[in-house]
Amino acid sequence: YDSASFEDSFNVLVQHSFDKITKMILKLHDINVITF
Repeated sequence: YDSASFEDSFNVLVQHSFDKITKMILKLHDINVITF
């Protein structure tokens, strides 16, 4: 069990999720800008 590699994997997972959420928010924002 390597805690350092686990932490790296966790950070990558969090970063990936954050990127996906950010893209989703930007996409929704673009739709709102077009709609209103």
